[in-house]
Amino acid sequence: MKDILAELDVLPNHAKFDTFGTLKRQRSNDPQRKLSAVFKKYLNVNSDLGKSARSEFGTGVRRFIEFHGDLDIDQIERSHAEQFRDGLAELPVRPPNKIRALTMPRQLDWAKINETKTLQRQAINKNILGVKLTLDFGFHKTSLIEDRTWRNPFEGFQESGKKGRKARPKGFTDEQVVIVFSKEVFQPKEAERFWIPVILFYTGARLDEISQLHCADVKLSPIPHLVVENLEDEDTALAKLLKNESSERTIPIHDDLIEIGFFDDRTSPEHSTQ
Repeated sequence: MKDILAELDVLPNHAKFDTFGTLKRQRSNDPQRKLSAVFKKYLNVNSDLGKSARSEFGTGVRRFIEFHGDLDIDQIERSHAEQFRDGLAELPVRPPNKIRALTMPRQLDWAKINETKTLQRQAINKNILGVKLTLDFGFHKTSLIEDRTWRNPFEGFQESGKKGRKARPKGFTDEQVVIVFSKEVFQPKEAERFWIPVILFYTGARLDEISQLHCADVKLSPIPHLVVENLEDEDTALAKLLKNESSERTIPIHDDLIEIGFFDDRTSPEHSTQ
């Protein structure tokens, strides 16, 4: 038809070319389309989301932005998801505090020249899930993604945790606990060697969580409790590092611990600044 119209010389001057141009709609630089903004809206809408999930999803979104930038959600492609997953697999686990404070790309640079353990499958999946859920929310609960044939680019990048899963270690039996705390076996010579095993027994906390506590982490109000949290400090004797951000919590102190003298002498937060 274009050729016929050209022969009739009825085409406007600007249309007399071999191919028609394609109109391109310029996308406005709308900050509300950014992944960070959509994640914030996701959290606001899902106000009943638990603290642990908020922390874990937030970590995944933050790391993606550090790795790829704060992209518009409809500009995120499968190549971004694949590169992010592969990067997470090289991310160091529990590096020094000064390294942990760096962005994901700089942590990866550090891991290349230092021998270190890296994120395992479960942790990688949690990071991916934070971004995946944010994109699903943007598609299903907002008008930001207009293409209704859109498919989440993170679909399929979470590996199943069933393959090769190790059985959870069983706890001590009552008989074993009696042996551990018997006079013949349990003979601590320092206060911390007495209290740490006893606190572990009453709280179920991890060894590294309790062994790095300071006396200042023992609180009396509103009820006696321990404060388990990360603490960055250049002095390694003062710094505290938990397994992950969601491990931060308070742990009530059992009445039995108080009765056997946990707050007596130097162990009392009122008598020590250590």
